[in-house]
Amino acid sequence: MAGTRAESADVFAHSMGTLLTMEGLLDLQQAGTLGRRGEINHIMLASPDIDLDLFRTQLAQLPPRIRKKIYLLVSADDKALRVSSVIAGGVPRVGAANTTELEKLGLTVIDLSEIDDSSSGSHSKFAGSPEVVQLIGAGLNSVGSFDAADTPTIGQLLVSTPIRILGN
Repeated sequence: MAGTRAESADVFAHSMGTLLTMEGLLDLQQAGTLGRRGEINHIMLASPDIDLDLFRTQLAQLPPRIRKKIYLLVSADDKALRVSSVIAGGVPRVGAANTTELEKLGLTVIDLSEIDDSSSGSHSKFAGSPEVVQLIGAGLNSVGSFDAADTPTIGQLLVSTPIRILGN
């Protein structure tokens, strides 16, 4: 954003890219420049392929004003994250972790586990289900939340789909 006239931005990362995003946020935080070049509206982490313990450590280093902007798109049936967990010695991945445990971290968790109409498979449900794509668009166009009370479009989508939003 420093080289543009943009006043704000949304960050969207998928799978292993979520680890790079979190590390980038930490680098900016440690340099004292996080959020100084423009406002970050939302940080969406789709199917995060990050060790759950590492993620907790990363979150602890970020200020609350940034943590409240993090949205996790997760699914308990994510096959790619199941394989990743096995490769990592059984360590749970954030994108397939228990939603209640993730919600306790103070983040907004968007549970896509019950979505079964995705044309792109379990690891990319956010892109393969028209309802999820609409939800993401409505949330990104909202001011700071995925709250159905604040955004009628989100409320309508949640009534007609098995998507659950937990937290914030």
